[in-house]
Amino acid sequence: MPYKNKEDRRRHDLENKDSIRGLHCLATRRRRLDCPETYHGEKLKQVERYHRCKIKVLSYYGGGRCACVKCGESRLACLSIDHLNGRLVVGHPNRRLSGRQLYRWLEINDMPDGYQTLCMNCQWVKRYENGETGGRVGE
Repeated sequence: MPYKNKEDRRRHDLENKDSIRGLHCLATRRRRLDCPETYHGEKLKQVERYHRCKIKVLSYYGGGRCACVKCGESRLACLSIDHLNGRLVVGHPNRRLSGRQLYRWLEINDMPDGYQTLCMNCQWVKRYENGETGGRVGE
């Protein structure tokens, strides 16, 4: 249901807060309704913590620079962690971690070996060359 403005959304949420499904969703909505400034401030802090963790991990695996180890790309939005031996996380043979979970896991576990910082282009080229894509294009 589209809302014309924030006041309409807030009024709708207040009228229907008891019919919201799920305890987590209910708690989140109530927090957002009770004190929107604090709720959005918490979200911004979470995003900042995530970016600090990501930069720390990417810099460590980028050899001291927050950049791709192959081509030197340094834009944060283009960079990611690459598993040197496929996608499985060392220490978790049956579990695949990605994004925030992976950066946090690497930070908590004191930056284990087996990872490198690559831009997405270099990562896809590596996957293609190693046959990790599930089938090679053009064959």
